[in-house]
Amino acid sequence: MNNTNCKKVSLNELETLRDELRLQAHLFKEDTKTKWLALESDWKKLKESAPTVKAAVRGAGIDVIAAGDQLKESLYNRYLNLRSSLPERLEQ
Repeated sequence: MNNTNCKKVSLNELETLRDELRLQAHLFKEDTKTKWLALESDWKKLKESAPTVKAAVRGAGIDVIAAGDQLKESLYNRYLNLRSSLPERLEQ
């Protein structure tokens, strides 16, 4: 994973960044739309797995937490990369 942002990412931070980009999605060019759709697929997987992960954490411990953190950080960094690839007028 390319860690452009080394802090732990909360689900709320990830969701906020996603929401900012989602508002601009209708303005994306085709290559950006492709990246967006891939991110949305992974976002859906994360949201669908959250209840299962929470239940598993109670019994499994740190490995499950670390895997969830890695997925959140990966998505967050990919959203940041997508945002930085946008023309300036879309970033604002």
